[in-house]
Order: sequence, then structure tokens, then C-alpha cells
Amino acid sequence: MTGNNDMPKGVGEALELESLFNDATGLVMLDLALSVLSKGTFSVVEGIGHFLFVAVGGVLLVMLRFNLNRHGKNPELTTIPISLLTPFAIYLLAEHFGVSGILAVVATGIEHNWEADRLRLTSTNVQLTSRTIWNILADILNDFVFLILGISLPEVARNVTQMGWQGAAALLGVSVLVYVVMWIVRYVWALRGDSASISAFFGDRKSDQRPFFARLLAVSGIHGTVTLAMAFSLPNKIAGHAFPYRDELIAIATFVILISMVVSAIVLPWKLPQKTEAYTMADLDHIRNKMVDYVILQMRSQIEDHAVREALTDQLQSQKSNRLTVDRAQSTANYNALLSETKEVVDNFLHCDDVNNRYSPEIVNIYDKILRRVLVESKRNHFTLRMKHSIKHWKKEVLWHTSHRVITRDQQRRFRDARIAENPECQNRLNNAK
Repeated sequence: MTGNNDMPKGVGEALELESLFNDATGLVMLDLALSVLSKGTFSVVEGIGHFLFVAVGGVLLVMLRFNLNRHGKNPELTTIPISLLTPFAIYLLAEHFGVSGILAVVATGIEHNWEADRLRLTSTNVQLTSRTIWNILADILNDFVFLILGISLPEVARNVTQMGWQGAAALLGVSVLVYVVMWIVRYVWALRGDSASISAFFGDRKSDQRPFFARLLAVSGIHGTVTLAMAFSLPNKIAGHAFPYRDELIAIATFVILISMVVSAIVLPWKLPQKTEAYTMADLDHIRNKMVDYVILQMRSQIEDHAVREALTDQLQSQKSNRLTVDRAQSTANYNALLSETKEVVDNFLHCDDVNNRYSPEIVNIYDKILRRVLVESKRNHFTLRMKHSIKHWKKEVLWHTSHRVITRDQQRRFRDARIAENPECQNRLNNAK
């Protein structure tokens, strides 16, 4: 909903954490409520104990993944496969031992986000591969979520049609009431909350931005497939009797989902500013290329093994960006700037202690002159200069040949014989050249 808009950082973080805990808590509480309906009794102590047991059990299972990643010696062969298999393994293990698989997976997701910061210190291959894989999976799962919702809508529509327009209107009214109540609760909680955790997300309670952030949180309460999945997971029979109002509950869940999505799709782009970046991709490419050049320079001055040095150079060069541009003027300016920067880097390298200790000053000066001629004096406009010089040269040739009437081959031969007769040394130089 906010792909092209700039959501405030605190509100965005609160929504991400809320989506995890709300879904997990809702599923666990639904399971607890269904167990109470099937047994016909309810114990507060037993319910709280069951909830704490499954929550703590799920969190403890997360420690398995943490220890595996912590003691792994090869990040490419441990971190990525473990991160992909963790949701499935954690859920199956939790359910096998009788604890909440949902809460275990949620806790794992939180730990995964925390662990992602530590991956920045691992190899480049791990970072790029892990980021690419998770981006692809996130896109696939998001598309799959809406696919499931779309497949479920025809069944819900048939059930609502069978209820008649009065029944459908009543269910729609209940759905609107549920959404309004949810909106008010979220808004009041974000606006009036004065705890340190709430202030960390929405700022000081007395700030002018607090009401705006509260409205954003309230509008962003989007329901999705998890809500519909809980409704469809209601059993057809419970305690030997048909589950009461099952179709109505599914219809209400669907209406609430659609209302929350439509309202958010309209309000959020209207209230939020467009995303703007303080830098461009060209800026990032330029800085990254300079960093790679510096690393290559330092590496080549310290590694003596030719094979190792060349292999590392190739690997580092692959990290540079090679985006093409259609702006020729900008390309020419960048080319000239790159030549100047290259000369500066080479000058620093030629005058470092390592080079001065290995080569004589005469060799360094000769190499410096060659590089100056190649990198500085030979600009991109050298072709134009050569063309101008050639045109000037041919102009002189044409004027001389025309003025001396030396155009055809016979005229050239007679002119040469006359010059040789006037100056015998020309014949000697011609014989020596032959």
C-alpha cells in the first residue's frame, strides 16, 4: 500500500511488529477459544498457562537456529539453507512437542531481522544471495496471499447471495462496525499511550505529529489472508453440533478485509508524501567504484603472488557498476574526471614507500611521464584534434602541388628528376634509403 510513499519510520516499525504479533496471537487465541467451546468449560489459570507455555516453548526453539548460525564455519553452506528451512523446521518441531508453531515462527522472524544486521559483516556472496532469495520469496508469497483471497471470494459471494439482500446488508453493517471499532481502538492507543515503547514509535505524547501518526496507524490496520484463513478454519461441527453462524463469520471476515484494504489504498497515498531519495543510483555507483579502485590499489601493493593478485582483482572488478548512459556530454565529463582521478590514484601509488623502495627514481619518473601522456594529454577529443591536424596538412599539400603544377605521375617524375639534377645529394640519399 505504501510502495511509492514515504511512511514515517516509527509507524512503519510498529506496523511490522504488530502484524507479526497480531496474527500469531489471534491464531493462538482462536485455538484456545475453540478448545473451550469443544470442552464446554473455561479456566482462566489454565488458559493463561497454556498461552505462556506455547509462547515460551516457541521462543526456546529459536535458540537452535541461533546456535547453528553462531557456530557455523562456512556461511554460504550454513546461513542461507538454515534461514530457508527454519520456518518449516521450527513449526514442525513446535507442533510435535505440543507448543505453538505459529508463535515459534513469529519469534524466529523477529530473530531473523535482528540477525540480518550481523550478516553485513559476512562475505559479499552471502549478503547478495540471501537478499535476492528472500526478496523473491517475499514477492511470491505476497502474490500467493492475494491469489488465495481471490479464490476464496466466489465461495463467500455464493453464501452471501443465499442469505438475501437484507442478510447481506446486516453483515455489511456489522463489518463496518467492526472496522470502525478497530480504527478507534488503534487510534486511541497510539494517541494516548505514554509508555516508553509507544513513545519510541510515535514520539512524545505532546508533539504535534502524534495525532497524525495515530491516524496513520489506525488506517494502516489492513487485514489479509490470515484473517480469512482463521474464519475458514472454523470447524463445521463442534461438540457434535453444527458450528453456529460459520458462513456469517466468514462473510464478515471477508468484508472487513475488503474495507480495510480499500480505505488504506485511498487514504495512505493521499496522506503520505512521495518517496524521495537524497542520492541517485549514479552517486552510489560512483562511490562504490571509487571504493573498489582503492581496495584494488591497496591489495596489489601488498600481495606479491601474481595469480592471487589477479584473481582478487577480477573478483573486485566484478563488484563495480557498469550502467550505461545516453547523455554524451555527461559521459565525456565523467570520462575526463575519471582520467584525472586515475592519474591522482597512480601518483599516490608511485610515490608510496613500497614503490620507492623497489624501483629507482629514474624508472618512476619515466613511468610517470608515460602515464601522464596516456591519462592526461590523451583526452577523448584527441580524434577531433587529429582530424583538424590532418585537414590542415592536406590543405598545405593541395596548395603546394597546385602552385608547382605537380599533380599527375609524369609531372611528379619530371619534378623529381629536375631536383636531382639541381642537387646531386638527393640522389645519394635516395640510394641509401633503397
